[in-house]
Amino acid sequence: MMPLSDIFVFIEMIVFLLNDPVVFLSLVFFFVQTFGYTFFVATLAWIRGMKRNSQEVRMVAKVLPKVSLVIPAYNEEKNIERKVVNTFELKYPEGLLEVIVVDDGSTDNTISVLERVKSRFPSLKVLRQQRGGKSSAQDFGLKEADGEIVVVSDADAVLNSEALLYAAEDFSDPIVGGVTCFVKSVGGQEIIELNHKIWSLIRSKENVLGLVWGMSGPFAAFRRSLISHFDAGVYACDVDIGLLVQKAGSRVVYDSRIIGSVDLHEKDYRGVVRYVKHTFKGDICMFLRHHDLLTNLTYGSSGIVSAFQHLLTPLVTPLIFAFTLFYVCWKMLMSPFTLTFFGTVAVFFAFYLGVRNIAKGSLVTKILDLLWLRVFTYSTCLYVYFDYVKDKSGLWDTS
Repeated sequence: MMPLSDIFVFIEMIVFLLNDPVVFLSLVFFFVQTFGYTFFVATLAWIRGMKRNSQEVRMVAKVLPKVSLVIPAYNEEKNIERKVVNTFELKYPEGLLEVIVVDDGSTDNTISVLERVKSRFPSLKVLRQQRGGKSSAQDFGLKEADGEIVVVSDADAVLNSEALLYAAEDFSDPIVGGVTCFVKSVGGQEIIELNHKIWSLIRSKENVLGLVWGMSGPFAAFRRSLISHFDAGVYACDVDIGLLVQKAGSRVVYDSRIIGSVDLHEKDYRGVVRYVKHTFKGDICMFLRHHDLLTNLTYGSSGIVSAFQHLLTPLVTPLIFAFTLFYVCWKMLMSPFTLTFFGTVAVFFAFYLGVRNIAKGSLVTKILDLLWLRVFTYSTCLYVYFDYVKDKSGLWDTS
């Protein structure tokens, strides 16, 4: 048990840190950026729900629209057959479903697998292009699509059988221009799966407010009339689809009944690094393309808050984190609490590792995992910043 004198020293150190306005304001920022926005949308969604008519019912599609489902694929020999079979097995009238696979210059056996699968599903359209990136493949598929509704779906994602029927219900509301899904991640780091669940919770609250930002790769559906083309070389092009729909004056909805299951495969932290790097590159790209939404009053003050949360804070948070970390370490080195501070940090990490081994899956472990994920994410994002400065060309094109 910690001696009483050490507890008093620890409390003095905490008070010493919190009395510094730089440290205090940084902590307030991190709290608002993580918990504050969730509380904000949850509260507004609760108020909106209280005002809704209890007799409100979901609209039902009386006439099903033709759907073109576009699957961009690059080196997907392990996934593409399962994806195509899953798509043709979706519950939707055969004559109203067009399936298009766009091979983005694969160097493995993706094309051979597609040729074999096409003998089983003759209506499958297979398009080929030189390597141009996912957004380029999406654009190719869009140009060849005949459907009133276009769905872009990742090659490694499996959809539940009623996905298209649920989407058709959503599109029966003329205000709705885009529909996205609940992402169910399996087989990977639990910390990523937990992050997806929290993200889905936030989206469900934003959905009540009509403030869903972007879409998810497993299922990004939109009205063909709203988007004429996709720019090549765009990171986070699934998010981009949602923002383009919003800019066209329509609403994006999140339908938790539509489930896109993604097998993450990688169970170590290398998978987490790849996930964070890809996500943050997308954050940079989306800010450069859609920063005008920060001053768009279409969705009122709550929409402006969401724009800051999704477009601006992802970019500035890693920088504030790095500055705060350096500042606190320097301040502690210059203070009488040096040993107490660094000893506390060492004890925390030892406690975290011990809890993960002893009580894996517990509430305490999940809370510590989320805290560690934040630190890990911000550190990885700093690397991505340097990577972006080094190479702004190619897939960084935001025209």
